[in-house]
Amino acid sequence: MPYTQLTHSARSKAARGEDSSFIITPDGFATKPLDRSNELSISATDWMAASKMAEDRTRSYHGDERADALASHHQAVLGISVSHSWLVAMYYDTQQRELAHSNLEHNLTGLDTAALTIAFHRAATTQYQPSLHPSAKRSAPSDFQTSPRKKSTYAVAGSNNCFRCGFTGHLTSQCTATTTTTGRPVAPLVSNGKSRNALAAPDGCHFCFNWANNSTCVFGADCRNVHSCSVCGDSSHGAASCKNRN
Repeated sequence: MPYTQLTHSARSKAARGEDSSFIITPDGFATKPLDRSNELSISATDWMAASKMAEDRTRSYHGDERADALASHHQAVLGISVSHSWLVAMYYDTQQRELAHSNLEHNLTGLDTAALTIAFHRAATTQYQPSLHPSAKRSAPSDFQTSPRKKSTYAVAGSNNCFRCGFTGHLTSQCTATTTTTGRPVAPLVSNGKSRNALAAPDGCHFCFNWANNSTCVFGADCRNVHSCSVCGDSSHGAASCKNRN
């Protein structure tokens, strides 16, 4: 369900009979198609309330496994809003929920770095236009932004910064190096990961993308992935901040 339909104002409107999940057709009643046209303009406050409701409903009707996966997705969205922008986070959120709606096998758990790359570029190349519906006031796209946002330092292994070898000019998935800039053996690519740029640490776990990109992770000690540099092995920073990069 679109999260704009789970906000307090939307639920109040539905309770007054001003909105309905059904439409009248020549053959009777039919459910309305999903409308995510206003999802990008939802405020962070409304989104967080709606996401909690979505988790509760999913837990009630579909069980703990799907609810926990959705909760993990929501944590990833919040992390993106901090490390990138609210608009990038909403592009990522709507994209992932559309996939989960159309394919029940789609795994929402954790961060999909390939999807984040797409969301980032969509936000960067699309001129965002707020809703044209008249309103007495307009919510800011992000409740997290308190000052003008600096130019993103987005350094996903997909621009010109390889988190595998430490050199620039190619994608991690295209890296053919055998050693990093520090002389260490390169981390192997994960063959069954969500992203073809995912790297495996020596213990078999994946290197954390948030840590690699920002040297921080919103999941903290609860993160199941490895918080260390895939270039030099230092646990004090991620690959994007490694001083040994070339």
